Amino acid sequence: AARLDLAQRLVRALSSENERWAANVQSLVQQRKVLIGDVLLAAVFASYIGPFSYGLREELLTQRWVPWFEEHGLPFSEPDPMCTLTSGSSRASVWGNQGLPLDPFSLQNATLIEVSSRFPLLVDPQLQGLAWVTARERELAEAQGRQVHVVQPGKAVFDVVRQALSSGDTVIVENLTGEAIDPFLMSVVRTRRGMDNAAVRQASECP
Repeated sequence: AARLDLAQRLVRALSSENERWAANVQSLVQQRKVLIGDVLLAAVFASYIGPFSYGLREELLTQRWVPWFEEHGLPFSEPDPMCTLTSGSSRASVWGNQGLPLDPFSLQNATLIEVSSRFPLLVDPQLQGLAWVTARERELAEAQGRQVHVVQPGKAVFDVVRQALSSGDTVIVENLTGEAIDPFLMSVVRTRRGMDNAAVRQASECP
């Protein structure tokens, strides 16, 4: 009798969830219909939009890409691929707390940095990007038990980078110029992420 009573209570409790589950199923069905369009638009945005100003980005998006999608019958849920790439607005709040300006252009740049598998080139005359990257890396490092080393060009950079490669720490080298980039740094940059001791040896062998 006790087991039957518990089973009946469980059925009654789950029955109230039926409406929510049905709504979730309908939402997933709609998302499936626009999945290809959303992913394709987001991929185009992330791959090609980086070098352009905010005005040119908007022109490409609203006057070229979105009309092309509509012309070829590719359904998509959001004309703004930022929604697909960030999966919501919570990331913007985190970035704001890390010192990133919350204008649309800065949010786009931050999104491109986070979703890109390549090392981005930041044109940052006001040093706002550097401040955000430093704060972001410190927060990630603290959560993962790592350290962030901010260094200037010089002989000490080699030792700091070599140690960071073996321990998984982050190194930020400030005030680099074209003439000041040491060859071993370039070998590290060209090496894929997730470097092991082989990468340390590779960097050590550079002149």
